[in-house]
Amino acid sequence: MLCCVHAIQPFVAQSLIDELYSFLAQVSSFVLSAIDAYGCYGIFVGMSVESIGMPLPSEIILPHEGFLAYLGNLNFLAVVLVGTSACLTGSLVTYFIAFFGGNYLFERYGKYLTTTHGELRVTN
Repeated sequence: MLCCVHAIQPFVAQSLIDELYSFLAQVSSFVLSAIDAYGCYGIFVGMSVESIGMPLPSEIILPHEGFLAYLGNLNFLAVVLVGTSACLTGSLVTYFIAFFGGNYLFERYGKYLTTTHGELRVTN
C-alpha cells in the first residue's frame, strides 16, 4: 500500500490520500470482523459480493482466511471450497442478471450507472 501512496503523492493532495487510506482501513476492518464473527458464511457472502462486481476486494478476504487456516482456526479445505463456490455463485448471479435482463436493464437503469444509449450501441 505504501508504494502506491508514494507513486500518486505528487499528483494528489495529502488530505485526500489520508481520507482514502482511512476509508480503506475502515472497510478492511469491517470485512475482517464480519468474517471473524460468521466464519465460512462470512467468506461465502464476501466472496459472492466481490464476484458479482461490487467493490469488495477478495485481496482483503482470502489472505486473512489463509492466515486463519494456517493458525488452525479454520479448515483449509473448507476455506478453499467455500471461496470457490462463492465465486461461482456470484458469477452465475451476474450471468443470469445479464442474460435475462440484458439491454432492458441498462436502458432503464443505465443512467444511474452513467451508461448512455450511445455506449450501449457501441458495445452491441
